[in-house]
Amino acid sequence: MPAGKQGKKGSHRGCHCKIEHREIAEIIRKRLKDYDRSLNVSWEKLKNKHGL
Repeated sequence: MPAGKQGKKGSHRGCHCKIEHREIAEIIRKRLKDYDRSLNVSWEKLKNKHGL
């Protein structure tokens, strides 16, 4: 079997993992509840500040 490809036995397709996508999405929503994108610093500003 080619590298990087798994057969049916090793495949995760269709399995029920411990944390489902909906649960992950909910965790992210809770963490970002009070997040303010206007406070982000651009890479350009960081590079200029540190002379990169």
